[in-house]
Amino acid sequence: MLLSEGESEVLREHVVPYRWGERSGRATVHLTNVRLVLEQPPRGRLLSSGVASTVLDLPLRNVSNASVGTVLRRARYVSLETNVGVVRLDVVDPPKFLAAFTAVRAGVRHPASPAPAPATLTIERHVVKVRCRHCGTLSDERHTRCESCGAPL
Repeated sequence: MLLSEGESEVLREHVVPYRWGERSGRATVHLTNVRLVLEQPPRGRLLSSGVASTVLDLPLRNVSNASVGTVLRRARYVSLETNVGVVRLDVVDPPKFLAAFTAVRAGVRHPASPAPAPATLTIERHVVKVRCRHCGTLSDERHTRCESCGAPL
């Protein structure tokens, strides 16, 4: 796998079973700060080239959702929803892979998404007044006793 300028490899998993559409098999998964690449190892025959073939080269901005799949309450695989379909990767440590993926994905902004708006916090309170049964004075409902006569509200 060749890295482009400014790209660095974050995580690599060797001999990983994968399922993507009609394709399945064993591959090596390379997670970089820009993309996710699946490469099949070269065939071990005499006349074959020693170059790994790329099965999937997916930019991280095309991944809409990532989750860990469980089998019998144990994390077994990572499922990535993309614009071309769902990719299922049976990695060795799915929570570690998902944590690395989300950390890298947080740094990649989708080109169509607008810049995040500054957050403003508005606290709104409604004050309800309660009339005292003894003197008729209005008091806040959070008080337990009347402010003027001291009677319980």
